[in-house]
Amino acid sequence: MISESDKKILIDCDVLIHLNKGDKLSLLSELYKDRIILLDIIKDEFTRIGKHPHMFNILLIQAGIEEIVFPTDKEELLNEFIELNSHFGAGESACMAYAKFHNNIIASSNLKDIKDYCTKNKITYITTMDIIEEAYTKKIMVLEECDLFITKVINSKSKLPFNDMTKYLQSKKL
Repeated sequence: MISESDKKILIDCDVLIHLNKGDKLSLLSELYKDRIILLDIIKDEFTRIGKHPHMFNILLIQAGIEEIVFPTDKEELLNEFIELNSHFGAGESACMAYAKFHNNIIASSNLKDIKDYCTKNKITYITTMDIIEEAYTKKIMVLEECDLFITKVINSKSKLPFNDMTKYLQSKKL
């Protein structure tokens, strides 16, 4: 059995957007080198939204991010995706369906869409805030850098559940 720390992580577009807006895409290589999987559906979505797709491609190579074409030849997986996509966005649906059949972790902050499905299917998920917490715990970022990241993301019209790292860490203790 693969341990949680060895599992591949499917990254969703919202987490990429947060990390990009907070100037911390490099955390992917620092924390999860050679563990991140980027489905083509997510890459297409991000490069349509992102401002610097060429820089993103460089990061993909440096971080050892594995790009995968969503498999349309596996009937059970494809049917799961189609069913999910009738209720959720294509990116979340692709990540959830793929993770279900490949025992991966999902990195997504869209808990409204993924939480129940992941719980039901025993899929581990992490959010942007979990990634920042791990960077803080591993001393890659100090508290002030975490707060600056959160501020940048929120000021760029993206949503995070907390306005500062201290409040987030306190919520984890409750």
